[in-house]
Amino acid sequence: RFETSFWGRLANRLFLLFGDGTSGVLLDADESGFVLVFQDAEREVRVAAPRAAVSRVLRRMPSLPWTSGFAVEEGAAAAALSLELLADGALALRPVVVTVGEARVYERPSVAPFLLDQHVLLPGARTLLGLLAARRPFAEPETGDQALLDFGGEGYRPSPIGLPLDRETLVPREKVPRFLARHRAEIDALPEVLVPEELRGGGLLRVSGARLHLVSDSRSHLVVELFLLMKEREVPLGTVLTARRAKEKLLSFGGRLLDLTDPALDFVDLLGKGAIEGAGDAVRLRLTPLELCLVRAYLRGPVSITSESGVSPAALERLESSSPSAPPPPSLGVSLFPFQEAGLSWLWFLRQNGFGGLLCDDMGLGKTHQAMALIAAMTRDGGEAPSVLVVCPASVIPHWEEKLSKVLPGIPLVTHHGASRRELKPRPGVTLTTWGTLRSDVAGESPLAPFDLAVFDEIQQAKSPASQVHRAARHVAAGMKLGLTGTPIENTTADLVALLGLVVPGLLPEAPAARRAFESDEGRDLESRGRLSRLVKPFVLRRTKAQVLDGLPPKILDTRHCELSPEQKALYQDTLKGAQGLRDALGTSDRVSYLHVFAVLSRLKRICDHPALVGGSEDAGSGKWDLFTELLEESLASSLKVVVFTQYLGMLKLFARHLSGKGVGFAEIKGDTKDRAEPVTRFREDPKCRVFLASLKAGGVGIDLTPASVVIHYDRWWNAAREEQATDRVHRLGQKRGVHVLRLVTKGTLEERIDWLIEQKAALLGEVVPEDDPSLVKQFERSELVDLLSGPAFG
Repeated sequence: RFETSFWGRLANRLFLLFGDGTSGVLLDADESGFVLVFQDAEREVRVAAPRAAVSRVLRRMPSLPWTSGFAVEEGAAAAALSLELLADGALALRPVVVTVGEARVYERPSVAPFLLDQHVLLPGARTLLGLLAARRPFAEPETGDQALLDFGGEGYRPSPIGLPLDRETLVPREKVPRFLARHRAEIDALPEVLVPEELRGGGLLRVSGARLHLVSDSRSHLVVELFLLMKEREVPLGTVLTARRAKEKLLSFGGRLLDLTDPALDFVDLLGKGAIEGAGDAVRLRLTPLELCLVRAYLRGPVSITSESGVSPAALERLESSSPSAPPPPSLGVSLFPFQEAGLSWLWFLRQNGFGGLLCDDMGLGKTHQAMALIAAMTRDGGEAPSVLVVCPASVIPHWEEKLSKVLPGIPLVTHHGASRRELKPRPGVTLTTWGTLRSDVAGESPLAPFDLAVFDEIQQAKSPASQVHRAARHVAAGMKLGLTGTPIENTTADLVALLGLVVPGLLPEAPAARRAFESDEGRDLESRGRLSRLVKPFVLRRTKAQVLDGLPPKILDTRHCELSPEQKALYQDTLKGAQGLRDALGTSDRVSYLHVFAVLSRLKRICDHPALVGGSEDAGSGKWDLFTELLEESLASSLKVVVFTQYLGMLKLFARHLSGKGVGFAEIKGDTKDRAEPVTRFREDPKCRVFLASLKAGGVGIDLTPASVVIHYDRWWNAAREEQATDRVHRLGQKRGVHVLRLVTKGTLEERIDWLIEQKAALLGEVVPEDDPSLVKQFERSELVDLLSGPAFG
């Protein structure tokens, strides 16, 4: 057998040529494959060597001298498949050899003559690279044994053992999305040289901009053609729509793969009936101005504008404008700061386009003033006073009455409030009403006759779509609706969605579509919030004091601690002993009476303020009272005016009695104060009126207390936002001095824990909930309630 084999015949031939005189054997290669070179001093013989024979010798005798023509490097290459998305959408899986380290790729046909079973000789190299053991990739075990049958065709056949490494496989266009989704992790683990960017996990093309081509426009609609920009490619909207309607997840376009699950394309599911006209690449969008805002909110990246030759420049300006148009006529009789003039221009832009909006400037920046300037501008533009409805909290009615009478004395003013009120209907001028009155007047009725303008002051009070006050606000019809609030988002983006639903109806889809599209959800937090931000940008204006008031004096926040007196300690411990059953219940899954929990917490807070609030003597000791009187005397001795806020009417009585005994002039506002303007005016204008006392609920909004420069929060509110609102009665536009804010906290008690929780859970406790509402404590976790009801660390 040996004599008839290749090696036997070769040995015989070489013996006849060289006898015993050959100097050795050299392994070489030319363009056709491996070559054995035999030579002596006179001659050289080159013999083509079968690859199988070379493999066998290398495998059995790797150290024979005749292999010295090449270096051998083990584990330096591997057989693999490279991926390429073809122009027709098919996916080509081509056999290649890839080197380890530098990751150079060689197509298998180019190295086929030099491909051994365990080694490969790369073109131009003098090194045999050892091949790593490789399994067939892209296995699909669930396909079953029948898929093992493979007759060598190029077609794609999912297999439990994977795809062959020695020939090309074509995955047809319709099966590419499933293949990429099924093998995403395996594809991403391949060397970068084997997988183009567009086929990697994050590399599928997504919307990066758009071009809007304006075909025609009217006051109510615009007809546009939309081209989506995906990197350097423009894709007609019709092409995308066709693929999405066919439930495809990927679209092959121009040799690239487009991700049809991109959230930026979801706007097509939210457009109104009739918004999409035509078919195929000829699709056009017929959009209302609000629908156009919706589309632009989804389209991340730059949006360019083109138009037909006959389209007017005004139409183009309208389409391109995402900021205020020209300001309204000057000389409105309203004095404005520059940032307020910008706010008025924005309001005028909304009115011109038939939009509503939310003015969300910080407390103290004059939201009421800007709303009145809009009323003045509308009066000037129309030649007569417009019909305006202002809805506000009852405590702010005097503030609006005072401002309107001073700023717009020529505009009729009607206060629609109280038992003697007339029918709520549009009339020239301003109609003032309260949220409670509005809720009572429109409950279960058909929508009111339309006003020219509706202003919702402190609109966050209607943030809950399920509330009666929200439903009442929806009944209000107006040519423009304006919401005023300093806290458009108190808990979640659902608050903003609800408020915009009141002032810009139709802008946001109704729930649950709104929640899916705009509220944060798992895995799409940033995407959904970014989309919501782009959508609301034209309709929400928010400026902070730091942005617009460079000269506003600083606000210094100072938390002062005190100790419980012996009388307070005894009361505190007795209350905790009586609450042992509540603590035990909170530690289990048993039902708990939150009304009882709230009652205990409220009693503990009153004890921290003063024993007199829980039936004790006014002469009983109180660590907080001692601290308060010390700080008050220090402030008055420095000729400073002071504002004091508390939650409890009992404390207001103690303050008033103390100040009267000291002969210190003071003014006061409580929930039952009828004439709020008188005490505010006296505090502002009378130098002998040194202290302003207010319940946080009654005095926290709608008044200007800028003559003061010290604010004392005698007790901590559950709600940090409410405290800040109250502080901003002093630290606001017109303040000339720095404001010192003192917050009094009793050490070792629930007040200390409340102070910490407010800082840790500001977003949760930012909700505006009445302090006397037991449901507030439901926002705390049970473990936090147990902590609040724990004993003090008296030491």
